[in-house]
Amino acid sequence: MTRRLFLLLITVSALMGSAVSAAPIRVACLGDSITEGYGTGDPAHKSYPTQLAVLLGDGYDTRNFGVGGATLLDIGDKPYRSLPTFAQACAFQPDIIVIGLGTNDSKPFNWQYRDRFVANYVSLIRQLRELPTHPRIFICQPMPAWPPSGWSISPEVIERELQPMIADIARAEKVGLIDLFTPMRDHHDLTPDHVHPDARGAAVLAQTVAAAIEAGR
Repeated sequence: MTRRLFLLLITVSALMGSAVSAAPIRVACLGDSITEGYGTGDPAHKSYPTQLAVLLGDGYDTRNFGVGGATLLDIGDKPYRSLPTFAQACAFQPDIIVIGLGTNDSKPFNWQYRDRFVANYVSLIRQLRELPTHPRIFICQPMPAWPPSGWSISPEVIERELQPMIADIARAEKVGLIDLFTPMRDHHDLTPDHVHPDARGAAVLAQTVAAAIEAGR
């Protein structure tokens, strides 16, 4: 092998290694209308996942897989795992997954099946862990809702039942826990319809999620 060919092979190998190392970290944001960006006025640019993408920067490929009305409960009125968007999120082969579900589960006709919530959440987490990328998973405690909340969403269930339940799931399954309730507790003003954050509220969520991802919690 000539010296010139040897140096050329080294250069190509280095460039290929650089390209591999430069591959962005794929972040999938799964959730309901709060993730989707309803209420921001411009979901394509102001949803929390879109603002999260800006905060995380070019080293990440952050995608929004939120669907309005989606439930964590598989027996809910719009189970997230039954939707095409869930299959799309899995096909994205994410390295990091942020799950923001539970708000729609608080509706009385869904929450009557509360005894299935933990099992369904654990099943979802374990299914996602089996993806080829073996993603790092974060689950979110839902942000507050305020009366009159509309859409039959229960502020009381969100605060008194879902918060501790989701925290227990995170501990048991050893996944990251992101508290979206506390940062928004005193920001009713950022939630014009009492459920969905506006663009400023979505920015608070994005900052909270970005901090958790960067800290590796």
